[in-house]
This record gives sequence, structure tokens and C-alpha cells, in this order.
Amino acid sequence: MPRSLEAFIAEALDAAPAASLPRIHFAGTVRELRTELCQALDLHGFGPPWLSDWLAEDVHFLARMFEDLLGSGRMLVRLQAGADEGCRRFHAGDVRFRLVTAYRGPGLQWVEPRALAHLAPEEVLPTSAIRQLDRGWVAMMRGGSGATAEHPGLLHRSPPIAETGITPLVLTMDDAMSRGMA
Repeated sequence: MPRSLEAFIAEALDAAPAASLPRIHFAGTVRELRTELCQALDLHGFGPPWLSDWLAEDVHFLARMFEDLLGSGRMLVRLQAGADEGCRRFHAGDVRFRLVTAYRGPGLQWVEPRALAHLAPEEVLPTSAIRQLDRGWVAMMRGGSGATAEHPGLLHRSPPIAETGITPLVLTMDDAMSRGMA
């Protein structure tokens, strides 16, 4: 879903000290999520109140959209900052479906399945086959647990950020069926 963050939102997120960026893990229903997010953001001392409110509302909006698309009432939500590069290898993830967006820093990288169809097993993936999600854009991808012969899991990885000084802030949502939460 193409979207961009408004300039003042992006600037405020970039200006937030890395130590104040949240590391929130939530498992439950969309209905419970907004309250939990607001409390967790307050505990982290994240940004000015208007930015915390905006972030909580945006995450809640995306959770409602994810719930509507999947028809699942429960999900695992992670809103976390990280100075490391997370998953550096391309993988499909052990989930049925995952929603992801980057609020701060570069978005995740992925490879279209058809780009892999032309590679021999020993060939190195050309950099031209790697796509990158723009900041603010929202991706919903099929993971390994939801893969079929016609619809493989999307191979993705965290973007390289070593020596950039960037502390990303990334949101991921997994459906309840992926984690046995149903």
C-alpha cells in the first residue's frame, strides 16, 4: 500500500532519541491493542504526546485493516526500534501472513518470486532483483506457513543499515493462525 508519512511526522520520528523509541510486543485482539499501545508508549517516554497519539492511531488503523483482510481477531504486533540489521538473510518467515511498515529508516527488502525462477541454485542473487519498501509504505506478505505452489512465501530481509547511524522503527503484525494464538 503506497503511502508516505507527512513531513512533520517523519521529522518528529527522526528527531526522537533512539533510547526513547519503543520496543513493544503485543499479543491479543485489535480491540485491546490501542489501550496497550498508549500505555506502552507512555512508559517508554516516547516523543511529544501528539506523536505518541499519532503512532498509536496509525498502528491501530493498520491492525484493523489487517484484521479485516484476514478475518482473524487475534494477532501478534511488534513495534520495535533496533540498531542492528535484524534478519540479514532472505527468508519467507514462519507465518501465514505478515504486515510490515517502517516508520523510521529504510523499509524491508524483498525478492519477487519470479526473479528466483530464472536462477540456478548456485547462482548469486543479482542486486537488480532486490526491491525495497519505501518508508511509510505498507506491505502484506505471505510467509512460509501460508505458502502454496501457486503462491510462495515472499522472501524478504531487513535492509542493511550498518554504519549509517540510523535506528529504525519498524512495525510487524502476524496473524494469530501463524503463532497458534487463535
